[in-house]
Amino acid sequence: MNQFNYFGYASNLKESLLEERIGGDHPLSIHAGRLNDYQFRFNHMQPNGDGRANIVPKKRAYVYGLVYVISNKHREYLLKTEPGYRVIEVDIELENDQSIIRAITFIDETNIENDFLPSNEYLQTIIDGAREHQFSENYINSIVSITKSIK
Repeated sequence: MNQFNYFGYASNLKESLLEERIGGDHPLSIHAGRLNDYQFRFNHMQPNGDGRANIVPKKRAYVYGLVYVISNKHREYLLKTEPGYRVIEVDIELENDQSIIRAITFIDETNIENDFLPSNEYLQTIIDGAREHQFSENYINSIVSITKSIK
């Protein structure tokens, strides 16, 4: 196969950023979807102490995101953009028809307990990407509310 499915759930919701991360090319197609039985968190810590988004297994929770269909020639380039994360395969429920599609995504399983405050710029990138793809304001607010509970 000459392409792969990638599920982006945080800063890669912003299409222009994802395009930078695949060498300036465009994805072959984009589909809104939901990762079931996972929770959105800010528990991946950058070397500077800032939080980055992550997914954590949690029954009856879900994470909205985008399935990007990307040419295989960009796979290694994309994988290098997310240091500290591991690549896993997940099943995504597509929003348009509830079909299930297999995709890769990034996860950090080293810290399950603590969340870390993301930078304002990073959080805004996530919000902008979610709005760009018309995610519900309730979902966007749920992401923002995570940052309000971080001490």
